Amino acid sequence: MNIYKSVYILLAGCTMLFASCSQDLDYKQGYDVKKYFNGSDPRYLLASFSTRTMTQTLPFIADANMAEDKVETEVSIKLTRPLEKAEKIELVVATEAPELATTYKDYMVLTATNYEATPLEINAGEAKATAKVVLRNIASLKMKAVLPLTLKFAENSALQLSQNFGVYYVVLEPQQMLNLNTKAIEAILSLKEDGNNEWVDESVLNIQLTADAEVPAGAKVALERDDALFQTRDAMYADCELAPANLFTVGEKQEISKGENNFPLDLQNTDKLTKVKDYLLPLKLVYYDAKGAKHFFSGTTGNVMVRINCREIYFEFTTVATEGTALPKNGWEVSANKNASSLKKIIDGNVDSYWYTEEDIEVIVDMKEEKTIKGIKFHQPGGLGSYGPGEIKILVPAGSAWKELATLSIPAGTDLFYATALSELKAGKFKLAMKKGSFGYILIGEITVIGE
Repeated sequence: MNIYKSVYILLAGCTMLFASCSQDLDYKQGYDVKKYFNGSDPRYLLASFSTRTMTQTLPFIADANMAEDKVETEVSIKLTRPLEKAEKIELVVATEAPELATTYKDYMVLTATNYEATPLEINAGEAKATAKVVLRNIASLKMKAVLPLTLKFAENSALQLSQNFGVYYVVLEPQQMLNLNTKAIEAILSLKEDGNNEWVDESVLNIQLTADAEVPAGAKVALERDDALFQTRDAMYADCELAPANLFTVGEKQEISKGENNFPLDLQNTDKLTKVKDYLLPLKLVYYDAKGAKHFFSGTTGNVMVRINCREIYFEFTTVATEGTALPKNGWEVSANKNASSLKKIIDGNVDSYWYTEEDIEVIVDMKEEKTIKGIKFHQPGGLGSYGPGEIKILVPAGSAWKELATLSIPAGTDLFYATALSELKAGKFKLAMKKGSFGYILIGEITVIGE
């Protein structure tokens, strides 16, 4: 037999066999194709939700719910095939929805009192419908909630409920609309013997807030002291002492608006801060609605921890020249705890001759007699500022020990800077404890003392 003829006969036979085994997808016939649609007989006419979940934001400011009492949304369903005759379908609460025990176990479950819905009306020849759902009585909600909906058919309905898409979850998620960006602030206070303490930086600190939505007219925020926060403070504040009372105006209110807001915190009565240590001022943000009712933030979301670093600080870093006269260096001596070779270059009057080391070091400048020091000028050869120190501590003798007066952080690349005295200082010698900069060096061209 011709091989081509044999192949033709074989193919023809297979075609006939396939045709005899194929499924007639006329749903009126009596055959059954198992697991055709979610494990159901394809002769069933199934109804399912187009999606399984819909999330609505429940906006809050502090614990004040900003949501409307009614929120409208739409719910859509689809059928496995068009209806032969029109039907009405109701949306009802699915009291035994499977995900209530898992995904939404921590959610408040809403009931029929929290919604109303129009019937889903499907005409003959159609296979989908949309209903309007109105959520109501939600303005008083304080937590995340879920409304599980399912479909209820007429008694003589040809429809059945889809197993996989037969429940629709309307989820209400709380969202804080006023966010506190400033959680912690550090302010440095220079202590003075006469009690006239001075802030190294500005005494008015800014608490930054962001409102993600329009804030009701007349609404305000304020800061309150809350000493209970000190008892539960983080370990990073373990060495702090609770700040004394009356350091700021309690309850001063400020209006806020959508977007970024600054709440000024003006620290006062600093003469009450007398110890060389860190004080902690624990504050919390509160919200006043348009009617004047007070609302609090949950957890730590409204907490502001203000650390006040009290030090006997006599110098500050600046690139602005200190006023006064450059003192002559005749007879001065310089020494170091290591790498002292060529150290005298730092007081030879020539900024282009420099000394450097690759180790953290302590340098003592002995002026041989007591001088009034208004500032210390540090000058590097042009372009070599990046090789300078990253930190300088200034110390003066205190009996047999040394007393720290300031710690200066030096920005990389600074060729010329000053340590300017914040108050009058008299000393015959001083120590510079220096740490390497970002390039791994400590390079000094010239040190000049500014005095009277």
